[in-house]
Amino acid sequence: MKKIDLIDVVETAYDLGDDDEAWLPRMLEVSRAGLDSGQGLFGFLYFADRQAGLQVHCAAMDGLDPDILTAAVATNVAAPPDVMRELFFDYARTVGTYRQMQREVPAAADFFAAAPEKHASVVDLVALNARDPSGHGLIFGAPASEDVNLRPRFVQRWQRVATHLAAGYRLRRALVNLDTAPAVPLGGDAVFDPGGALKHAEPDAKDRSVREKLKDAVKRVDRARSTARKDTDEALALWQGLSCGRYSLVDWFDADGRRFVIARKNDSPTPDPRALSMKERQVSAWVALGQTNKQVGYEVGIAASTVAYHLARAQRKLGLQTRGQLVALLRAANVEPDKAVH
Repeated sequence: MKKIDLIDVVETAYDLGDDDEAWLPRMLEVSRAGLDSGQGLFGFLYFADRQAGLQVHCAAMDGLDPDILTAAVATNVAAPPDVMRELFFDYARTVGTYRQMQREVPAAADFFAAAPEKHASVVDLVALNARDPSGHGLIFGAPASEDVNLRPRFVQRWQRVATHLAAGYRLRRALVNLDTAPAVPLGGDAVFDPGGALKHAEPDAKDRSVREKLKDAVKRVDRARSTARKDTDEALALWQGLSCGRYSLVDWFDADGRRFVIARKNDSPTPDPRALSMKERQVSAWVALGQTNKQVGYEVGIAASTVAYHLARAQRKLGLQTRGQLVALLRAANVEPDKAVH
C-alpha cells in the first residue's frame, strides 16, 4: 500500500457533480493507492435490510480482474441471514480483513473461509464498510495474494475516511429528491465564504450558536485542506463527519466561478424510541452499529464525553441498565429508513 492523500479522498466523497455510476469509480481511483495490495480495488453501493437482505445499487472496479468483482458481489448478496446480520448490522468493524474477521466473527467464519477461494489468486482481502444506521452504505474491497496485517494507525485513518464516504453517499441520496429550485444551492441551510463569513442562512441555521459553530467548522475544514493537509491525522481530526451534529459542508461555485461553502443537514435517519431526544437517538443508533464513543463522536462532530452523556440519558429514559441492553433494543427495533425520525 502506497502513501496517499486521504483529504483528496474526503474531498471526492463530497463531490456531487456526477451520478453514482460516475462517482463510485472516481472514489475507487483516488482510494486505490492507499488500499491496493497489488490486485486492484472493487466497490459497490448497497442497501441492507434485516429481512430483505442485501441490495446492490451499483458496482465498479479499478485495476481488478472482473471475475473477482462478480464473485464479490454475488458472495455478499447470497450470504445467509446470520452472516448478513454480522456483516451489515451487528458487526463493529469498519476496516478489516477476511482473515481477521474469520477469527473475530464466529457466525461468519465459514463464509469468510470460502469467499476468497472463489478466485485462486485471492488469499486475503482488505475491506472497508462505510455505512450508517439507515442501512445504506458502500464497500471497498482490495484482494491480496497473501495474509494482510493492518496497522492501528491505518485502521483509524480509514475509519475516519469511511465516515465521510457514508456522509457523501447520504448527501447524494438526499439530492435525488431535492426540489428543482431550492432557496439555497444544494438544498442547504447556510452559505459561507471559504473564510467562514456567513452569506445567507435559512431559519434553522440563524441561531447564533449554530452560526458560530458552523463558521468555526468551515475554517477547520479549510485548514484541513490547506496548511494541515501534510499532517494526515491532524487534517482528519479537523474535518469531522458532521458539524453541530447535523450538517455536512460542501463546496459550491457560482456562475462567476467563486467558491462558497454550503452547510446542509445530513444526519442519518435513526430508529425512533419515542422517549429519546434527537441527539440521544442519533448517538444510540451509531452505537448499535458497534461504534465506540470516540468513533461516534467523530461521526456526529461532538466529544466522546458528550456521546457518553447522551447514551447515559438514553439508558435512563428507557429503563435500561447497560449499554448492551440499549444496543439490543435498537437492533430489535428494525425500523425502516423511510419511517425513521431525523
